[in-house]
Amino acid sequence: MSREQIRLLALIVSTCLVVVGGVGGFLAWSIQHREDVDEIAQTPVAVAPSEIVTTAPGAPSTNPPPVASQSPGKEIDGYSKQAVATAKQKQIATAAASAAAQWSQSESKELRRQRLLSVMSPGAADAPTGWEVLYGSVKGATVTVESTGEPATSSHNGTTIGVGVMVHYKVRIPHDDGTEAVFSGTSLWVVEMPTAAAGGEQVTAVVWPSL
Repeated sequence: MSREQIRLLALIVSTCLVVVGGVGGFLAWSIQHREDVDEIAQTPVAVAPSEIVTTAPGAPSTNPPPVASQSPGKEIDGYSKQAVATAKQKQIATAAASAAAQWSQSESKELRRQRLLSVMSPGAADAPTGWEVLYGSVKGATVTVESTGEPATSSHNGTTIGVGVMVHYKVRIPHDDGTEAVFSGTSLWVVEMPTAAAGGEQVTAVVWPSL
C-alpha cells in the first residue's frame, strides 16, 4: 500500500471516529436531559405558608358570604318604600288638589277657607291662590275642575311626601256684552303631607304650578 493510500485510509478512519463520537455525545446529552426533566417534574412545588389555608373541623368557612338581595320595603339607593304614596294619601291628594284648583271670583276668602279646611290644614287653606292673582279683578271669573289624573309621588325627604296630581281645568272669563271667553288647561298641583311612617295624612301645603 502506497503512502498516499495510507494517508487516505487514516483520514477516512479519523472522520468516522469524529462522526461516531458526535452521535454518541448527542445521544448521551439527550438521555441526561430527559432524566433532568423527569426529576424536575417529580419534585413537589414549595408553597409559602401564607398561601396555605386550612379549615378546622366545625370552623366557619373563610369564603365571603353571598350578598343578599334587597327585599321589598328595604332602602335601595336611599329611596325606600316610604317614598311611595299610599292609596289613602293619593285619595287625600286628589281631593286637596281639586279643591285648591277650583276658584270663583265671587267666593269670599272666608268661604274659600272654610271649603278648603275640609281637606287640608289651616296653614295650607290660608295660602294665596294663583287664580286670585290672575283673575281676582275680573267680575264673575270662575275656574272649574274637569278631571284629575292619577296621583303619583313627586317628592320625598324622609318625613314629608309630595303627591303630584295633574288637574284639567276650565277657565271662564265673562265679557261686558254678555259673552264669555272659555279656555282649558292642565297643570300639576303638588300636595304635601307627612309620610305614612311619620304618622300623619293631613295636607300641610299645596304647591301651585306656574299658571
